[in-house]
Amino acid sequence: MKRTVVFAISILGLVVGLLVSISTIQADKRSHGHDHHADMHHHGEHTKKSGKARCAIVGMMMKASAMTELSLDGKTYYFCNAKQAEMFKVHPDKFLKQTSLGHATVNLNVLTIDEYKEIMQDLGMGGMMKMDAMKGKTHRMSVYITQQNKDHDQPLEKAYFALKITESNGKKTTVPLSYNKMMKTYDAFAAVPADSTLRVQMVITTPEIDIS
Repeated sequence: MKRTVVFAISILGLVVGLLVSISTIQADKRSHGHDHHADMHHHGEHTKKSGKARCAIVGMMMKASAMTELSLDGKTYYFCNAKQAEMFKVHPDKFLKQTSLGHATVNLNVLTIDEYKEIMQDLGMGGMMKMDAMKGKTHRMSVYITQQNKDHDQPLEKAYFALKITESNGKKTTVPLSYNKMMKTYDAFAAVPADSTLRVQMVITTPEIDIS
């Protein structure tokens, strides 16, 4: 008799059935403290070796030498320009959320749609925005994963990525993530209520595997 077993596996060799719970995020523009519990790969040691870094606001991977560097609370962050660095300096916990599982770190960037549009315009990338995908949405969320300070910047073939968003009233929404080749992130536009606290989980699954 053939049995079909469905696996939900992680990237980077983590445990089977990965469900990563990301720190509580705020849907409004207020700051709620700084999150220090994960070791960022933006830190200088990894950057010196690879020559590349992630923008701590939009997640884009670029040459570190072309980016703006900011030291904050003992960590080094990189940004596409000085304006982004100033935004992050004022509200660091608003733009970047992290959670750890073993040696891996899940990094979540959160921008309002207005912030995302402004940033893309400033970067001269306004024409690349998917305006139809943003209709009715309030936020852009992007995810990338690092492991032991190494960046996973290639898509996993046939893997399914999604964000599971739980509102304070218990309502749950699953939002598929799409791989962004230019940014090297997994992105989604989402509609969430204003002035609310959300619980966000990243779900990674593979195709079904038949075991006889």
